[in-house]
Amino acid sequence: MWTTGDYVFNLKQRTERGATGRGPYAATDFDILAMVILAEGVVRFTADWHSRHVVHVSEITELRRNPRASLDAALARLGHTDAIPGGWGHDLDLAA
Repeated sequence: MWTTGDYVFNLKQRTERGATGRGPYAATDFDILAMVILAEGVVRFTADWHSRHVVHVSEITELRRNPRASLDAALARLGHTDAIPGGWGHDLDLAA
């Protein structure tokens, strides 16, 4: 559950006709999603496909402190650890 102040991203495609265009994205439409929160000066990356993503207010401090961490985690999740400077030594916590 999210709280007031959390940032909610509902993923939908649009066309020149506006937001009612083509409907939601399919799971194959992107590999990495960048959620940009201009008001906070942070970006959170994910390789997990959902039609709705929430960036909790409690995450903002860590996103500022370590701005590359979510990109590295997304790259690792896609199997691109070779693209991570210094490599990847963390657990992805993937559920079976």
